[in-house]
Amino acid sequence: MSMINPNSSLFRVLDLLADGTNIVLIGWLLVLLVLKTKSGAANWKNWSAVFLSIAVVYIVKSIDSKLHLWESAGLNYSTHSALAAVLVLSICFFDRARRAPAIGVFVAYEVLQMLLGFHSLLDILSTLLVVVPTIWLCLVRIGARPASVELN
Repeated sequence: MSMINPNSSLFRVLDLLADGTNIVLIGWLLVLLVLKTKSGAANWKNWSAVFLSIAVVYIVKSIDSKLHLWESAGLNYSTHSALAAVLVLSICFFDRARRAPAIGVFVAYEVLQMLLGFHSLLDILSTLLVVVPTIWLCLVRIGARPASVELN
């Protein structure tokens, strides 16, 4: 249930902002990876780790669609939160200097989803509890080393 009237102008503006958040995060991560690849600080393993992590988000969604795991618990798997987690964790992993703003965007996005009534706190936390450890393993175990060159 939304804390903001769904018929209001404020809701429409915030909804547009929510719709664009993952797109902005994708652009941010792509620019970061391209620049780091050009500088030699990133390689195919970094890219592979990100793509595999994104695949995890949609594999879990597919499994949930078939087995209704979240629904059976009275919850809703948050694909948007899971994708944002991949993007933000990747940004944090590959560019330590951008951790604080990336985490800030992530937290604001999750609060926005709750304000708009898209997901509950339990939806978000249960989603993150499942996907974040898997995403972290993808980033660490594939051999995707954190890039040593910081962007200024």
